[in-house]
Amino acid sequence: MIKFYFSALCLTVGLAGFSQNALDFDGIDDKVDVGNPAGLQISGNNITVEAWIYPTTWASLVWQGNVVNQENNSTNDGFMLRVGESGKINFGVGTANTSWYELNTVANTLSLNTWAHIAGTYDGTTLKIFKDGVQVGTSTVSAGAVVAGNVALTIGARRTDRFFTGKIDEVRIWTVTRTAGELTQGMTNEYCGSKTGLEFYAKFNEGQAGGVNTGITTLPDFSGNANSGTLSGFALSGANSNWIGGKALTLPPGDSVAVSDSLCDGYNYYVGDTVISIPGNYFVHTANINGCDSLINLTLYPQSVDASTSYVGQSFLANHSGVNVTYQWYSCASGGILVGETNQVFWPSNNAEYAVTVKENNCEKKSDCMSLLYASADEYVLGKLKVYPSPANESIVIDMELVNGPLEISILNLAGQRILSQEVTENKVRLNISYLSSGSYILNVKNESSVYVERFVKQ
Repeated sequence: MIKFYFSALCLTVGLAGFSQNALDFDGIDDKVDVGNPAGLQISGNNITVEAWIYPTTWASLVWQGNVVNQENNSTNDGFMLRVGESGKINFGVGTANTSWYELNTVANTLSLNTWAHIAGTYDGTTLKIFKDGVQVGTSTVSAGAVVAGNVALTIGARRTDRFFTGKIDEVRIWTVTRTAGELTQGMTNEYCGSKTGLEFYAKFNEGQAGGVNTGITTLPDFSGNANSGTLSGFALSGANSNWIGGKALTLPPGDSVAVSDSLCDGYNYYVGDTVISIPGNYFVHTANINGCDSLINLTLYPQSVDASTSYVGQSFLANHSGVNVTYQWYSCASGGILVGETNQVFWPSNNAEYAVTVKENNCEKKSDCMSLLYASADEYVLGKLKVYPSPANESIVIDMELVNGPLEISILNLAGQRILSQEVTENKVRLNISYLSSGSYILNVKNESSVYVERFVKQ
């Protein structure tokens, strides 16, 4: 199947709607490792960590179900957002006084098999936990600035242990302290482009939900800081431990463009990973380079190329013609092109099988193979004539000693038009060709049983 590719505005995914996915973590070894880039060594008096989660099993203890973790337990630095122990939420930070401060909610703050937005904030004096934009826990610690953990940031685990079981979507890490109002307003929307204080932003919209995603092992960072994560431990196939359907969020305003194009008969039309095989009108939602929604109003008009051929005497004719039509003849035996044979009419030098590729406006189609043996009941014989000189100027000599008369001699141009025709009885004749334009010509000599073909050039 021939392919045609289309791209505009760096558009990449989705035909049946924008892909809002998540990652399913199996609680055994699934995690996303973002590494330890300098830009993610969060420190200072202000931090917010938030995510959408869909827990399916609780860890026995709240600190065993890590959603986002950059805790350095050897120095009590960094931060972490965790869940477990019958629906508790835990948020903790390590500060300059070498102490670790944590806040827990009560049990049953969260429910299994239900989407919930969780967030932890710290402003230098107060820890707060929010569920779905509502404050569900607070603690005043007056502990000062957060100290960078200087360890890898991981999602769904604490580096090599304490794994979360369930789905995670929309992880955001800020160096500002988000208010309840800001969390409520932002949690139901995807963001487009950079935001003040947004240091890490994973949308989790990669992959095909529940499909085979073995090659999609990167979690992009859409904060503008390019701190992408690497998937580890995931099966990447099926309904678990894979890219799956995520939390439905409101998409930000994005680009909109109307595109008209043609779809060649027998072709596929590609918009990113989407394949269209039928002409028509499509509204294609995609994501641009910022992960923002874009809409293409795509109209595909049908276009076809006629690759049928026919016989014209001892030549082959490609039936399709037009201003933008080109031709390339092939040898069916070798599959190779015949150099220089790019006319609508092809005169074979021997009686083998040939085909032509007809191309018009980026659409092309190859004909069936054809041979002069199949043209009629007559036998077409090549190489039985001697024609000289070639190139010729005033006249040519036709030596037909191997051909029995009476004979009919014809001269045709490469378009198959007959220029001269006369009957002769002798086996060697001289023809005046001074009136012919410069170029290649075909000489046919016909007796009662056969047609003999040869080519010559007029200077």
